[in-house]
Amino acid sequence: MSNAKSMIETVSNIFNTLESHVDSMPAKGRIQLKELTQLVATSLKLDPKDILGFVTYFARNTDVGYVSRGKNGGFIKGVRPAKTPVATVTAATAESEDESTEDSDDDSSEE
Repeated sequence: MSNAKSMIETVSNIFNTLESHVDSMPAKGRIQLKELTQLVATSLKLDPKDILGFVTYFARNTDVGYVSRGKNGGFIKGVRPAKTPVATVTAATAESEDESTEDSDDDSSEE
């Protein structure tokens, strides 16, 4: 039973250290997950391979930041920006708009 208590304390220390590192980041600050893992591992004198899963879990399930992929990816402190809807114009929509403008031109020329 003491082994389980020791593991729970270690995991608690990992999450507390993660929280303190994220709190010290500037707003909209960005850090790669591997770098964040290395910081926490160095702080707690643990092997980064052993805590990578906990860091990933924290990063994906916290409300103080979010994970982004790509060139500017990593863990970003703050709220994920809302996606702007892309207006899609289909051929049928474009044709119906063209027909409605043609009809109104014909009506005005008859008067």
